[in-house]
Amino acid sequence: SSTGLATFRRIAKKYPAIEPRRILLDLAESSGDRGRWFAAAKNAGMLDLALHFAQTGSVDPKTLSRAARDLIETDASFCMHVGRMALQRMADGYGYDLTGLDVMDSCTHFIKAAEKLGVAEKARRDVLSMAANAKQGSTFANAVRHGMF
Repeated sequence: SSTGLATFRRIAKKYPAIEPRRILLDLAESSGDRGRWFAAAKNAGMLDLALHFAQTGSVDPKTLSRAARDLIETDASFCMHVGRMALQRMADGYGYDLTGLDVMDSCTHFIKAAEKLGVAEKARRDVLSMAANAKQGSTFANAVRHGMF
């Protein structure tokens, strides 16, 4: 299938006797990019595996940001981790057609997770530090410096 999620679902349905976690680990091992399986792991509720795939593979920053948004009420720690990864990848210049709104949305999700965990001020300083180290004039730096952050 064209997406990791669709491939995982198809294989899990065809082989119900195989543990879904084992399927995802095998797919990630054989694919060359563990990040391709981030959404499948997240949707299957295997957030530890999703986080591992995000850390060891290439996941688009917008995908990470949506995950931070979607799971804020159920797992703030996961959301803070993937939200920070989204921001760092944006600051590093990754992301397709990245806009200032994308950056600000990611900041919002990251800070909301940090607030739930009681570390909002540290998270704000972290975002400002990323902006200070980002390429001058980048979408990320401009959005953070000139946004309502």
